[in-house]
Amino acid sequence: MNNESQKGNPQPLEILIYNACLHLKEQNYVHEGLRKYRATWHNFLMFCKTRNVEFFQWEMAEQFLISIGIPHPTNMIGASARQKYIVRHMLCLSEFNMHGSFARNSSLMKKSILKDHYEILLSEYVRFCVEQKGIVFRSISHIESVAKEFLFFIQIRGLESTGQITGQTIGDYFKAKAYLSPCSIADVATKIRGLLRYLVMRGLADAKPIGAVPTIRSYSGVRIPEVWSQEDIEKLLETVDRSSPKGKRNYVILLLAARLGMRPGDIRNLTLENLNWEENKIDIIQGKTGKRLELPLSNEIGAAIIDYLRNGRPKTTHREIFTTLVAPFSPLGLHDSCHHIITKYRQLAGIKLPERSSKGLYTLRHSIATHLLEVGTPLETISAIMGHVTPDVTLVYMKADVASLRQVALDLGKENDKCI
Repeated sequence: MNNESQKGNPQPLEILIYNACLHLKEQNYVHEGLRKYRATWHNFLMFCKTRNVEFFQWEMAEQFLISIGIPHPTNMIGASARQKYIVRHMLCLSEFNMHGSFARNSSLMKKSILKDHYEILLSEYVRFCVEQKGIVFRSISHIESVAKEFLFFIQIRGLESTGQITGQTIGDYFKAKAYLSPCSIADVATKIRGLLRYLVMRGLADAKPIGAVPTIRSYSGVRIPEVWSQEDIEKLLETVDRSSPKGKRNYVILLLAARLGMRPGDIRNLTLENLNWEENKIDIIQGKTGKRLELPLSNEIGAAIIDYLRNGRPKTTHREIFTTLVAPFSPLGLHDSCHHIITKYRQLAGIKLPERSSKGLYTLRHSIATHLLEVGTPLETISAIMGHVTPDVTLVYMKADVASLRQVALDLGKENDKCI
């Protein structure tokens, strides 16, 4: 489609939506993704028809979003997954109206198809990040994902080389990212800036577009970690029905997070070789930091693992401990955070958490660190248990130790009384 002709001759909304759907097909969106986009755009079309609006207007899009309970489309903190998707759909339609294309949403696509020279460039950049910058696998996966999406974005814009990237290109890309939270946009901006600097270093792009990458202020350690009470943790574990293979597997996963504070990625990647039965410990290389970490293999955890290995885990040649339970019995997905596992048993246990709080497996990790702090465990010890690079990272959990903070406030109040 010719982008210039699209800008010069606005299309009636019904035709615009039809062409946008064709664009989705060209980008290999899966059937379910297509269905959701079509549904949102059809509802928007009906909304506009009742108001005699023939062409796309962002002001009308905002009114449509407000009418379905989304008052702030550029600030989606605390919004549901469904609301975020709907905003994404409308931003894509707006982007398509302006430019004749939009950035792909990789989670809804079968695959991206980069031209050969962009595929080679992506491979060279990933290799540079690993070999020259020493970036660990967990981080390189996301860096590659963002770089791939950006290269696909400039490809569908008709750019034959990275030397054609301009400040306008960067601006258009981040317009399509407006549905993300400020923290997520800041993360993407950092990765795009890194890619552009690599291109400049190799003489494949001009340095000026780097200045067009938005600078988002993102303060680390601002958010207070979510913390479960010990009572709720025990209730969660007791809810798991361990009579089935799935229950045995899920119980071990929850146990590793609740008792040892293991990250979801490290649980997912745990192998049979990581279990040192002779010394009763779990020995891993952390995916996030690349550092070695030794954790105690208690009787409780050991018994649960043995029960799962003997009576729940399918027979497979894979060395990963946790696998799917239906053929072909493969390891858990690369980006599986096990969120569905903790959600299922939390709901069964009737555990209520604040509406806008985090509810994933990571919250159990936060909880164990906070509970250790509550009983007076030194920060250095907690840092070692959690596998933090430095004790400074552990300081964020001090915010969650409300009881200790309250006691400090009371003590200060008593001291002030004495002064008076």
